[in-house]
Amino acid sequence: MSACPNGHEVDDGAPYCDECGARTSGGPVSGAVSPPPRSWLCRPCHTTQSHSRFCEACGEPNPDHPDFVGTDIGSRSYPPVEEDKEADGESAVPVSASGQEVKENTAAWTLTAAADRDYFDRVQGYAGPDASAIQFPVVYPPRRFELTGTQLFIGRRSRSRGIDPDIDLSSAPLDPGVSHSHAAVVATDDGGWAVVDVGSSNGTYLNDSTEPITQGTAYPLADGDRILLGAWTRLTVNRT
Repeated sequence: MSACPNGHEVDDGAPYCDECGARTSGGPVSGAVSPPPRSWLCRPCHTTQSHSRFCEACGEPNPDHPDFVGTDIGSRSYPPVEEDKEADGESAVPVSASGQEVKENTAAWTLTAAADRDYFDRVQGYAGPDASAIQFPVVYPPRRFELTGTQLFIGRRSRSRGIDPDIDLSSAPLDPGVSHSHAAVVATDDGGWAVVDVGSSNGTYLNDSTEPITQGTAYPLADGDRILLGAWTRLTVNRT
């Protein structure tokens, strides 16, 4: 039995962790990094988050995560959490990734999931031998997701961790490089959408860029843009 960098047990030789999607070199469990707490409270947006480096709602770094403990991020202070307005019968106001109030996006936008051979070959090139066990799927029926509301999360369902993303990529054929909590698409003030990496293990890419987008930062999307993640997953943005 081996471990991923976040301390989850994985089968010997497995290139990715089934729990968090991180690459693993097959190191012993005894040398694993201690995982952060199972849940934490995001002070800026007052939401309870599951095991993650960044808030899935607003992109705020988790101050209790080992990557940030002892840093300026981990030491920052926040104002007291205000009483939840929904508890008094009032509706909470949705906010965009920039923290600005937004109206529900009613434009007809979709994301279509497919397998991208060029992206797969590129991942194989820079991921090294750890990626050699991943095979490109022979069949991958396109999956279409409508973009509605103000934000939708992208990832793989995990019953044990209570993760049920709006855009669920856990159906077969499964891309093991997609994290359970990978990214989100959020409504923008101009009626469009933006993509945010919420703390994925393997990064999120846009179009032909060889550099992943910065975690916690919203990147505006245009009709025809391609969001690339995992080992071979492509999400194509379309406005109809």
